[in-house]
Amino acid sequence: MSQIPTEFSELVLQHTQCTHAALDAAKAELEKTASVQKRVETELPGVIQILTEAGIATPAEREKCASILRDPVRTLALLSRVAESYKQAQAGSNAPPTLGKPTTKSASANPTGKRPQDLAYERRLRGEV
Repeated sequence: MSQIPTEFSELVLQHTQCTHAALDAAKAELEKTASVQKRVETELPGVIQILTEAGIATPAEREKCASILRDPVRTLALLSRVAESYKQAQAGSNAPPTLGKPTTKSASANPTGKRPQDLAYERRLRGEV
């Protein structure tokens, strides 16, 4: 009978140690989360200001923008939309500007298909200039 209390006390001791380790890990995770949340709250006003100045968010949408930025999943969705807009803007800036309607080459303007510089050089060689 004396073994049962000893085994039971060891079991209780192991359970207490495991519980203590689990609580320590949970405490460390909560402290880490609180630290990240504090940094988010510190950076949030500046980011919202930048988004407002860039025209991504209006001043009336500041609170909605703040709630989106506090949620990592919604922040990633917003970042994806911003990146897509940026990519479209970059693609548009690299395209050559359209100044008018394209014209077709007429056969009478340059029947040989040579460059104007080459035609002028040939005329000089023939003594036409």
